[in-house]
Amino acid sequence: MSEQNVAIAKRAWEASLRHDNEMALSFYDPEVVLEAGNLDTPAVYRGLDGVREWWRSGLSAFSDLQASVEEWIDAGDNVIAILRLTGRGRRSGVPVERHEAHVWTVRDGKLWRLRVYKSRAKALTAVGWRSDGEESTTPDLGGLTRLAFVLLDRGDLDGFLCMCAPDAVWEMTDLGTRIEGLAALRRFYEEWMGAYEDFEFEVEEVLVLENGVVFAVNVAKGRLVGSAVDVPMRTGTVGVWEGGVVAQGYVLRRHR
Repeated sequence: MSEQNVAIAKRAWEASLRHDNEMALSFYDPEVVLEAGNLDTPAVYRGLDGVREWWRSGLSAFSDLQASVEEWIDAGDNVIAILRLTGRGRRSGVPVERHEAHVWTVRDGKLWRLRVYKSRAKALTAVGWRSDGEESTTPDLGGLTRLAFVLLDRGDLDGFLCMCAPDAVWEMTDLGTRIEGLAALRRFYEEWMGAYEDFEFEVEEVLVLENGVVFAVNVAKGRLVGSAVDVPMRTGTVGVWEGGVVAQGYVLRRHR
């Protein structure tokens, strides 16, 4: 199956090089999410229109843009492409050369998620590998956790859910609620966040523990609809990461 995933990513890439955009888009999941920024300033594009917007943004920044894949890496459900990009700044005319690492996640035979990193090492870390190709015990789960909460703060549920496994299970321990699957998780957050105006979400602390476990302390703030009073909520969240996505989550509504 992993070899098929590489073949899918290659065929999409080859179609884009031919400027056969419709063929390239046929390899994308209609709900695809592209995380094309970095962990400090994430830029998230959603759906096939988002793919088109991402393409346009790249072309608008450079003239004579040339891109080539120097290496394909089979990482199971993930496919890593190491890219070399050259061109000139469209406004400055200054020659530009850089490398990027694209991490594609394939689901049901379609490109479902893209994460863009500035280096091969960061991409390998994101899928749980070291730069020598061996399994890594220190993936950048802290950065991914912060990104997940940035997306929640923006109200970008599509981007947040893309970072959860399709069969993810979340336990809202103070509420005695168990949530299974992405559809149920979406409903929960839509109802919770929809009850507030001017909703904000901030991460105070992230602790990366062992075996893919991350603990985060968060502060959420907002006004109940129809109220003039801000309601702060301090929570502790435990996420269990597997294969670059959250498989299990536990939310303690009143962290101390």
